[in-house]
Amino acid sequence: MQSSISSVIQALAKAELSPARYQHSARVVYVMKQIHKRLHLPIEIDLIELAGWAHDIAREWPEEVLASAIQKYHRTDYLSSHAHPALWHAIVAMPYIQEQCGFYHPEVDQAVIHHSTAVKNNSLLGKLLFIADECEPARDHLTPTHHLMLAHGSLDDIYYFIIKEQIKFFHQINQSLSHLTLDAYKEGRDLMQKTIKSFHQNPFKENTYLLIHEQTMLIVDPGVKVEELAPTILASEITEAKIIYTHGHFDHIVFGYDLEQFLSLQKIPYESYAPSAESFYFGEKALAHIQDVIKMYGLEDFYHCKNIPTIQRFLEDAQPIDFLDFIFYHTPGHSMGSGVFYSKSLNTLFSGDTIFANGSIGRTDFPDSSPQQMEASLQRIFSLFPSETTLYPGHGMRSTIAREREIHREFH
Repeated sequence: MQSSISSVIQALAKAELSPARYQHSARVVYVMKQIHKRLHLPIEIDLIELAGWAHDIAREWPEEVLASAIQKYHRTDYLSSHAHPALWHAIVAMPYIQEQCGFYHPEVDQAVIHHSTAVKNNSLLGKLLFIADECEPARDHLTPTHHLMLAHGSLDDIYYFIIKEQIKFFHQINQSLSHLTLDAYKEGRDLMQKTIKSFHQNPFKENTYLLIHEQTMLIVDPGVKVEELAPTILASEITEAKIIYTHGHFDHIVFGYDLEQFLSLQKIPYESYAPSAESFYFGEKALAHIQDVIKMYGLEDFYHCKNIPTIQRFLEDAQPIDFLDFIFYHTPGHSMGSGVFYSKSLNTLFSGDTIFANGSIGRTDFPDSSPQQMEASLQRIFSLFPSETTLYPGHGMRSTIAREREIHREFH
């Protein structure tokens, strides 16, 4: 695709739009490019520019002109989802561009058509345009939460958050929404169910996991900053959270207190679980210990531990938690109280630092480590959990019990 095409459409937009509306389009293009750059989205820059300049090209046409254009371009089928006249400009934008410039692109067309409504199975370009149109800097409804989402959220988290906010706003003003918006909202809500998301934006590449079932979120080992987790939390419809700790080493608990504060601010009740044998790491002297470890590694610029997370329930071996059918199993070795959390219904094991992918296991050279206990724990894991179990470790990529059992033949 030649960049001259986007220049032609930009010129057409400048001719069609008032200066204020043209500047809005320019800001939309800018926001699209910024998100594209941060997330490394596989979208051509030319397509971003085309969609951004095209989306409002007919925005200021009189209603009767738009109605006539819909007939002229044979686009009446879209009126079932775009019944409100405020949406009509999106229907006719691409046919008008084709008429004026001899250029048509189906993906740009669909992105432009749905830039105000959203739609199920939207393309990356469509989601990007929808987000940028709602979040360009001059919008007066933007809040610090919007800026947080734009700075740290995934494309889907931002997309579904904006849809949720749009539905809330239209409900407040008692105005009906396109059924496409409601369908896209339901799609996002369903996609979030029982999908495990991992985050590892920290120096040790510690994995923090999020999992939603119905309206409850499970948060595993909060070792990443809250702003990394916040977009998924805010995009969801959760009413409570369960925070679980596989063990008490600082890289797995360091942001637990900040997470508690964030959940409280959002009025989301939470309950925290940790192995009973790890209570030292959550006790009175734990804060000084964590701060000493951070200083030892020279990571004061990244880790700012203000306090120790509060644990409501310390767990014994084979004790269930109040989330699906997850059960805690004590697997000492890496630390005295290390453990794993297993769900039979999901075939899922959160293994902390006991066992990793590709034959790796947790270190056993800490003061409360034990190579002998580690060996016994690995034998237990391979005998207790089915081969098809997916293993989500505290560091590195996921694996399966079958794959690790094949590597660790000496333990079974």
